[in-house]
Amino acid sequence: MKSISPALQSFLFPAQGLPPQIFVADLYQFQLVQGGTLSYCSGDADIDWNGATWGAWQKYAPGRYLTQAFKARMQLATSDPTVIALLTDFSFGVDVPDRDDHYTGLAVPSWGLALSFTPDGGTAPVPFNGGPGSARVPAVQITILNAQAGDQAVLSSLTLAGCAIAIVNGGLGVARTVNVLAQGY
Repeated sequence: MKSISPALQSFLFPAQGLPPQIFVADLYQFQLVQGGTLSYCSGDADIDWNGATWGAWQKYAPGRYLTQAFKARMQLATSDPTVIALLTDFSFGVDVPDRDDHYTGLAVPSWGLALSFTPDGGTAPVPFNGGPGSARVPAVQITILNAQAGDQAVLSSLTLAGCAIAIVNGGLGVARTVNVLAQGY
């Protein structure tokens, strides 16, 4: 099951009535009177709450929503039969916030450690949905505390759900304390 994150989303669109031309960007709902002609445009968003159930269409309002997916649509209308409502472009953007999992003072035994990713403040493991940019898995940074000459951090078996961490020195596993940062979304 994928996690639900607060996602910031926005509409960006120029709309126009012909004639005259009206440009609008990043507006929830607007009514403009130009030359006595009323033009109307509104955006609707549909939110997928759990990966399987779509809610009812609702008027678009910029903000943060806890969801897994969005659908968007536009409605255009004019009260003047000589004016054609025209949507020349439509862009719907969603910015999913980064998820950073911090593990400080983590004891890694000489045989290694299997780490299940748990969000900061969480009590149970939750897999990431993806990594930074177009990466399919999270980015993981390991810092060895009080490292000895020759210590090397080894990251293996990296998945969305976790990874394996070992510290080796001279080819042998050694017990060390580490800080780990896993970043994705």
